[in-house]
Amino acid sequence: MTAALMHLAERQRRYPPRLLGSDRARQVLKVLSSELPEQLNGLISNGTIAVGEIGQNTLDVRTIPVRGGGWVIEFTTGMMDFVYAVSRALVGLTVVHSESGPENVAALAMPEVAANVATVFKEWAKRNRWWSRWCRGRITYPDFAVTKSLWQLAENMATTAELFMIAHELGHVAIDSGMYSDVKENNELNADALGMKLFYPAADKNVGPRMTFAGAIFAVRIFSGLERLGARFSDAYPPQQERIKLLNSVMLSRSLSEQYFVELSTLAVAYQDLMDDVELNLGADYQPPDSGRLLGRLIAELMAVARGRARREALIHSFIRMATMYPRDVSLIAARLVQYYISKSGLAGVSPDLRDQMGATLIGVMGELPNDFRESFEIEWPNDLAFPPKKPAASAGTTA
Repeated sequence: MTAALMHLAERQRRYPPRLLGSDRARQVLKVLSSELPEQLNGLISNGTIAVGEIGQNTLDVRTIPVRGGGWVIEFTTGMMDFVYAVSRALVGLTVVHSESGPENVAALAMPEVAANVATVFKEWAKRNRWWSRWCRGRITYPDFAVTKSLWQLAENMATTAELFMIAHELGHVAIDSGMYSDVKENNELNADALGMKLFYPAADKNVGPRMTFAGAIFAVRIFSGLERLGARFSDAYPPQQERIKLLNSVMLSRSLSEQYFVELSTLAVAYQDLMDDVELNLGADYQPPDSGRLLGRLIAELMAVARGRARREALIHSFIRMATMYPRDVSLIAARLVQYYISKSGLAGVSPDLRDQMGATLIGVMGELPNDFRESFEIEWPNDLAFPPKKPAASAGTTA
């Protein structure tokens, strides 16, 4: 038995995984290893790298260099429980659609979801005070009924986030072993960049690109929320904005076009918006989203209206709200929407039919905006497309 396997065996003897005979970290690793480079898989197979669940209710995932050679990646039961608890709370706002229509209504409203997730974070903080550590139990999640589809969504999101966390740690090992050269000054950013490349093929194969990207962002936001409450991890992570900017750049480099990237980022944007509200519940200062997130948010709403899953009035309200709150971003975002769905000048991630429907919906929505708001969108319409006729000023107020 290698030094790494002996170290892991001793740790698991002292702190057995929560479910006897079931090492959840190893189960996640099996999903990841199917697409890992041969050299890394070889180190896992020969025991130079050992990965396992440590049955402690603390929150951590870390890489330990072992005396005698090798590395152990420890994933605590507490962290795995916590990831699922947050994921389970977030699905309260989700409506799953099938070909026959919506399968459920949202179990909770947005403020309730944000408050529930914040409660999960605060529960962790309470249990980690010095006077309560001796009686610390498992993290629990808010108990509300969900459909089988929503349960599966929560499972997929949690597992995908855990895949990224392990891939991040494998990135550390790959860098430390000399497989890859550092490309950035910050060691954690190096591990993020390499981890994303290791993680993407397996996650994409299992849950598709939208969930893959959302899961990586979700993992980063979990660490950010915990650090806001005073959590200290084995490694010091850079600010979440830097980590997310890096993940965006990696995903953009893998995408067929900028439009393709923005369309696959819509789920990640939705989870970022949710986690923003959670962190506001935890006492964070408001941080306005950048233009990329605003664009992703509007594309998601435009897509929902085009598919008949949302009301056009809601999208009109979103345009007006964005123009009021983020006037500097309006022209850029409006120009991108026209480029993507009316001019159709780039490669899209959606089907041609859906792209046509989104373009038609966009034209209709722009024509229904109140005059003042519509005129704030400085757009050069294609020569062969007439600008939708302006409505009389008297009717504009009722549209809003």
